[in-house]
Amino acid sequence: MKQWDKAIADYQRAAELRPEDPYHWYYLALAHLTAGDRDGYRRVCADILKRFGKTKDPYVADRVLAACLPRPDALADMATLLPLAELAPTKNARALGAALYRAGKYESAIEPLNQGMSRAWDHLFLAMAHHHLGHTDKAREYLERAGRQLNPNAYVWPEKVEAAQLYREAEALLLGIDAYQVDIADYQKALEKNPNDAGAHNDLAWSLATCPEAKFRDPKRAVELAKKAVKLEPKNGFYWQTLAYAEYRAGDWESAIAALEEVKALGSPGDSMEWYPLAMAHWQLGHKEEARKWYDLAVAWMEKNQPKNEELCRFRAEAAELLGVEEKKD
Repeated sequence: MKQWDKAIADYQRAAELRPEDPYHWYYLALAHLTAGDRDGYRRVCADILKRFGKTKDPYVADRVLAACLPRPDALADMATLLPLAELAPTKNARALGAALYRAGKYESAIEPLNQGMSRAWDHLFLAMAHHHLGHTDKAREYLERAGRQLNPNAYVWPEKVEAAQLYREAEALLLGIDAYQVDIADYQKALEKNPNDAGAHNDLAWSLATCPEAKFRDPKRAVELAKKAVKLEPKNGFYWQTLAYAEYRAGDWESAIAALEEVKALGSPGDSMEWYPLAMAHWQLGHKEEARKWYDLAVAWMEKNQPKNEELCRFRAEAAELLGVEEKKD
């Protein structure tokens, strides 16, 4: 969506000119989400939390929550939003309820969400919370209420995109549709609308290469898409990293290593996201000492910087199993 590319650029400039204003960052995050750029959305959410995560201003906290709560994967650890939710204005009990839900505290989420009980946001989080608690009839009732509210003229941007994201999530949860399948379908639609958009190719490639549910992976197609992404934007290290994961999943260990070397050549200082696949690719090629070196570096970086990152936890477990490393139990 070219109009959203311009909007993202405009909001980015506004945020850089007034970095202390959380509204600019909120709009930037939602612009990325509207454009289907979930990687960009997550990066902005991480930046928002870094900038404003220790605020004592309830209205600043409110904007951080509004930016980060619409997606379950906005942050590596969604529970970090709870202190901000406790600060949010009294009238915004829905933010506390949503934050409690995102932290897995489903029963505690019900009461504050009931205090809102007027917008689709409240009903959708209530639907999901009741579903997790086994209250099937209530969950369906709230999903239906939200569906009735979401007519084309009910909300304006950015609340409209927030509600749409939450409705897809709730619908997938209640109807038993796998959320990863929904994400892949969304990425496919974005690619069809923007066939020459490198980001759209990269997002779909990443999902097809790294989806936690192996049944939804398609390594061959992931390689094709990732190669198109790096052809369109050869200086983007994130796209080369996606290609590395795709090549690894496709069983081309040497090409995976070559793609990761491109990431490094483009200026990346290196992190666990690069080093876990590097360790695994070297192991597959019989380079046992090299593999263990990169694995140990990946673990050290992760434990220092992002110990609860869900994706890194998965890649670490996969690498440990391949290398025969016995992980310490907590």
